[in-house]
Amino acid sequence: MSIVKRHRYYQARLYVWLALVQFVLRPNVKSATLPDYSSLNGSTTLSLDSEGYTGTIPTEYGTLTNLGSLELYKNALTGGIPTELGQLLLMSSKFQLHSNRISSSFPTQLGQMSEMCTWFRLDSNSISSSIPTQLGQMSRMTLRFYLGSNSISSSIPTQFGLMSEMTEVFSLRTNQISSSIPTQLGQMSNMISAFYLHSNSISSSIPTQLGQMSKMTSYFYVQSNQICSDIPSQVSALSIYHFYADTSNSIGTSCIPPSPAPTSAPAPAPTSVPTSAPSTAPTSAPATAPATAPTSVPTSAPPTAPTSAPATAPATAPTSAPAPEPTSPPAPAGSGRKLSNELIVTIASAAAAGVVISVGGWFGVKRSTRKIPPARSISLRIVVN
Repeated sequence: MSIVKRHRYYQARLYVWLALVQFVLRPNVKSATLPDYSSLNGSTTLSLDSEGYTGTIPTEYGTLTNLGSLELYKNALTGGIPTELGQLLLMSSKFQLHSNRISSSFPTQLGQMSEMCTWFRLDSNSISSSIPTQLGQMSRMTLRFYLGSNSISSSIPTQFGLMSEMTEVFSLRTNQISSSIPTQLGQMSNMISAFYLHSNSISSSIPTQLGQMSKMTSYFYVQSNQICSDIPSQVSALSIYHFYADTSNSIGTSCIPPSPAPTSAPAPAPTSVPTSAPSTAPTSAPATAPATAPTSVPTSAPPTAPTSAPATAPATAPTSAPAPEPTSPPAPAGSGRKLSNELIVTIASAAAAGVVISVGGWFGVKRSTRKIPPARSISLRIVVN
């Protein structure tokens, strides 16, 4: 065996031996918790990913104020995100906590990482709270922003439109977002690679402002929602290789929801007879009948007019026609005045044939018919009962 071959032989064996020693001496961290590195205050990077750590994230990590990168992804971490991590004001490179079992809510303090500009990943967890609007303060984000595969049920903050320098990935997919797509997202005009809003419950139309992403070429996913109306021509005109919007949506239908059906049934008709019957017309005559004109003759008849002519006739016949017979009973006297029960009527006839008069029927007066001879006059005395 030549010296060269012998050297390679021992070199290969050395590599195998070193690999074996590393495997045997590697600590078993499958059930270990994250170590306390609060004493490493000068560190700028902390990477503990893919090691199977369990437990919660130590609050002491918030004291590592010089950190520019924190990577704890692909572990089995539980609990919430400590609010103390919001003190990492110099965090700018990578903040990756994805692929764990983190629950609870988003701390609003994370919005204080205003220097964050490359990778921000909290996807593939069990976060169920709303998205803090403060995250929109990360206006320097340029590469990848992931909040997908959680249980977020809030609306999309309009402040995300401030991330106008985003270029690679903006992902809110596979959540329970049910609001509309903010028109402000159209300000991400530098997006190139991937815009993911699919697998939610978004129920609005696609804003025409998304057509401002004129640099998009790869992935535009908004399928598996409840998106309605037509796709704006500004969006459909984008030169995107993978454009998915029609699947499991209501593209082409109206966004106006139908009127809801009444929640309560109308009141049923009564099934029993009322306890008291409705009033009916009386079957017996009223106790007192209405007053009518008397049908009997007055007890004392008025004296009749004289049958003979007066001793002297009037010199001349009256020049005017006699007063007509009244068509209505005389008006009663004024208040407080005593009425007389006698009435003297004098009627003269100037006609050649005479006049027939009929008096009676008023106020209980017996009707009487008399004929006045020509050029004569008579006086009637009427007694009113």
